[in-house]
This record gives sequence, structure tokens and C-alpha cells, in this order.
Amino acid sequence: MNTLKTVFGKLFKEETQLAKHEIELGVIQDAIKIVDNANKNYNDAFLLVSSARQKAIPIIKNSITEANKFLNQLAEIKKTAKELGIDLPQEYLKSEQRAGTLIGEAQDIIDWLNKY
Repeated sequence: MNTLKTVFGKLFKEETQLAKHEIELGVIQDAIKIVDNANKNYNDAFLLVSSARQKAIPIIKNSITEANKFLNQLAEIKKTAKELGIDLPQEYLKSEQRAGTLIGEAQDIIDWLNKY
């Protein structure tokens, strides 16, 4: 009886150890799935951002071109107005400032996007 008790004790101990290892393996497998999912999400997001970046840069560059075109036209208008002794409305001068700000900020965005 003592021998039987010892055999069952050893079997129970081995079974408990085996169950413990199975639980640890399950936890590791769950963690691996989480990391794999995080990696997939990151890759999907990277492709999305990369695609958006490729589409955004030409649009932003076009905004810079248009703002520069406006500034060149305004410079001509200001020159003509000065020659005629006419003051331009403040609205034009505010637009000039907005265009300058747009160019600076747009270039900063392009520089930032080109880092990645």
C-alpha cells in the first residue's frame, strides 16, 4: 500500500509539473500571438501612412507653388499701387502674411514627412 501511495504521489507530482509547463506554454503562445498582431497592425499602419505621405507631399508642394504665385502677383500689385500713390487694403496685406505663413509651415511639414 505504501508503494502504491508512493507511485501515485510521483504520478500526481509529474502530472502537476506537466500541467504547469502546459500553462506556461499557453501563456507564451498567447504572448506571441499578441506580438504578432501588434506587428501586423504596425505594418498595416506604416503602409497607410506611407501611402498618405506619397499623396500628401505633391499636394503640399502645389500649395507652396500657388502661394508663391500669389506673392509674386501681389508684389507686382504693390509696386503698381506705390507708383500710383494708392494704399492697398489691409486685407491684401493680411493675405500676404497668410501666404508667407502657409509656405513656411508647408515646407516644415514636407521636411518632417521626408524624415520618414
